[in-house]
Amino acid sequence: WPSGRKIAMHQHMRMPADAAFFFQKAIALEKGRGREHPQWVAAVISNLDAFAKLWRANHDFGHFVNRETLKIEETGSAAGALCIGALALGAELPNGKEYLAVAQEAADAYYQRYVENGWLVGGPLDIGIAPDSESATAMLESLVTLYEADRNPQYLKYAQVAADILSSWVVAYNAPFPPGTDCDRIKLQTVGGVLANSRNHHIGPTAATTSGDMFLRLYRYTGRAVYLKVLQDIVSGLPQYLCIQPGEIGKMAVGKMSEQYNM
Repeated sequence: WPSGRKIAMHQHMRMPADAAFFFQKAIALEKGRGREHPQWVAAVISNLDAFAKLWRANHDFGHFVNRETLKIEETGSAAGALCIGALALGAELPNGKEYLAVAQEAADAYYQRYVENGWLVGGPLDIGIAPDSESATAMLESLVTLYEADRNPQYLKYAQVAADILSSWVVAYNAPFPPGTDCDRIKLQTVGGVLANSRNHHIGPTAATTSGDMFLRLYRYTGRAVYLKVLQDIVSGLPQYLCIQPGEIGKMAVGKMSEQYNM
């Protein structure tokens, strides 16, 4: 959690939530290779402590938060949904018991506020508080991760509802593109593309910053093949987004891909 520097104090909660979650994934990967990164661990603990403090003071992670004071400046969104998953991943850290307790309380509250009401909003930084697939992605990842941490079947039930919401953002048909466009020329498959949000109607490869593997894990825990089918649709379109030849997709450089394809 940054402090002591001249930086913007207005923090959208998606960024520290993503950082704390994926840093822990990287730490675990590196540890398996015999590499330790104490500075990474310290950074994660700093964020998790901030999340726990935010929750204990407000029963909310907020939409925008002041970095220095931890005062919530704007609320009403699920921007911090992945804080739950990050806290659950931190259950084995020195303050892990508190992190897990906060994750459990927050999961119950966020489910009632955002999942049960079908109002998963505010995940991207550029749309304000509007419905989006990225909040649904973060919520699903968090709920599956929390279930893996404590095996409470209630969170598995929550996760299935979140998965249904996220699945509704996954395109189930192949849409035509205007003749002469790059997307028409390469016959871009839209099946499995994930619509971004209610303000940006583009599709992109996979769900937000995840691989989509939370669908696979949920399938393994529930036996419901529909989750595997959704993931198969998402994965089936991935290779086409990667530019492998010069001029294949407009002016895109070889080895790159775009996150935005407008339907």
